[in-house]
Amino acid sequence: MIKKKYSFEDLFYSTKELLNLLKSSIAQERLHFLILGIFLLKWINDSKERFGWNISPDYESIVINCKQNNFDVKAIFELQSMAKNIEIENSIFKDIFTYLCFNNINYFKPEDIKYIIIEYGKFDFTDINSEKDITGPFIELFLEKLSSDLSSYSFITPKSIKVLLARLFNICENMSIGDIACGTNGILSEIINKFNYNNLDIHTIKLYGQEINLNIALIGRINLLLHGAIDFNVVRKDSLKEPVLNENYYINNLDIMLSNLPLGQKWDINDIHYIGDFQYDIRNNISSKNADWLFILRGLSSLKPAGKAAFIVSNGTLVRKSEQKIRERILKDNLVEAVISLPRNLYGSKTIPIEILIINKHKDKNLNGKVLFIDASNDFYKKERGKNDLEDKHIDKIINAYHEYKEIDGYSKIVDFSDIEKHNFELNGSLYINNLLDLKESNMTLLSNVADIKRGLQLSKTDIDNSKNAKNNSYCYIKISDINDDAIEINESTEIVKNLSDNKIQSYELRPGDIILSARGSLVKLAIYEESMSPSVFSSNLLLIRAKPDYNPYFLKFYLSSPKGKEIISSMQGGSTIVALNPNKLKDMLVPNISLESQNELAERIKSNETTYKQRIQQAKNIYDQNLKAIDEEINYYINY
Repeated sequence: MIKKKYSFEDLFYSTKELLNLLKSSIAQERLHFLILGIFLLKWINDSKERFGWNISPDYESIVINCKQNNFDVKAIFELQSMAKNIEIENSIFKDIFTYLCFNNINYFKPEDIKYIIIEYGKFDFTDINSEKDITGPFIELFLEKLSSDLSSYSFITPKSIKVLLARLFNICENMSIGDIACGTNGILSEIINKFNYNNLDIHTIKLYGQEINLNIALIGRINLLLHGAIDFNVVRKDSLKEPVLNENYYINNLDIMLSNLPLGQKWDINDIHYIGDFQYDIRNNISSKNADWLFILRGLSSLKPAGKAAFIVSNGTLVRKSEQKIRERILKDNLVEAVISLPRNLYGSKTIPIEILIINKHKDKNLNGKVLFIDASNDFYKKERGKNDLEDKHIDKIINAYHEYKEIDGYSKIVDFSDIEKHNFELNGSLYINNLLDLKESNMTLLSNVADIKRGLQLSKTDIDNSKNAKNNSYCYIKISDINDDAIEINESTEIVKNLSDNKIQSYELRPGDIILSARGSLVKLAIYEESMSPSVFSSNLLLIRAKPDYNPYFLKFYLSSPKGKEIISSMQGGSTIVALNPNKLKDMLVPNISLESQNELAERIKSNETTYKQRIQQAKNIYDQNLKAIDEEINYYINY
């Protein structure tokens, strides 16, 4: 009998049909995992000879029973018993069925379960390449759908990022590879794909992962199994609180660590089991709020003396002042090999810029005392609304620049440690790739030399209560939403506050020529306050830039609003979950250092150009309106006559 050939697309299409058909009042998460569990039983049945699973009865007998008899509560109990026995006889499946997939099986109708069993009975996974060609690609699509269907799983690493991480290092047979925050094991499964593509034996590598959430850790084990891996250890574990473990002993022999760190995590030093497993004392080197560097140190402690690691981090991880000491220590120990800046919006749930921090305990001598910076933040394509992605050509460009230590103008640069030290050990690539250090020696000066900078007014409950019934002291409260097209728009929707104290008015009232800049959100918005505008104060989500007497505010606003200015401002933004701009960081921005006379001349040209532009826009609108009116009158003429 010739077996029918199936593709992973066929399998995924059938699964999507099951998900759509069985949608009901039952929670979608339960439905996803029930379907996954029944599919997994079929795969275990078909792959038992390859992997030596103990399974009884076989799946075919269950399908025959479903077709010949009614599938009732007793049959559901038998299905649960079969799954439980598989876990008992094959420890690698522990908790997958009883805790994750079939934990809520009694919420489903027997006829629905019967339908799923029969549907998966149509497929055959006995071929030796089933995991490579069918079940591996299928589970990746399934997890992508899980991510899009359920917001609690939206953290799943995009395919392009997994491919990029898997290609960073030369991963060979007999290596040990780990992920300290493995999630659903997308990165480790991509390592398996790379091995399969290069016709290497996946059974020669050892994979290790740890994940704090048991549900997600179990999904991660399923992911590796369906990719064909069996020599792995994925454990439920809090990486912040405990050292990296492999069963009963500490790991310090990983060749490679690849991790997409959970951004925005906080920690308390009292919760950390510090037993000397760190190379550096965390108590004096790391901020007690942000957990990024604690994850990184956990990863470093698990590496061999010549091990390498790549961590997905936020820009804030690389620039926060509170973590300057730990960056300094790691840089002085020559551990940082490269920093790669990626585009925004690669993750559906995160809009902040993403960075890859590459650690190498045995750097090439050409990079001793140096760091390679790669700025790939502008290389992407728009995959869908609000989401960007990387194409193969973008990944190839990053990989080539990294592997060859290649310097490309405006894209990558090798920077000496001494230059990084000048910038307080910040690892923000745009500071170096855009030659900002060199500009200090030319006609540029710090923004703090030519303007005063401060954050806006945070309204308290007392301010709001005082404002409700007050009849005097009225001010417009300018927020980010009031800035559009590089201008402040004061209208009926602008919030009004009253009865502010004299101190707050003195501190936060806008003056003609004041520049306000968005301090939250990835979109850089700027505007200038004009003398003709209503009395106003500005919110805490805005920064005030007040030019000093020897600097023209219109010229300054024009430079800040220019593509170059916005690029520099964007590079200064940080934050793990919400993009924010620190006023102290903005003070270090470089702006043109030219004579006031030249500034005034350029400012007049800027204002004249804007006036002409607005006049021509209005003229065009008038002509447009006149033409529409004439056409309307002509239509009415034909109707009436």
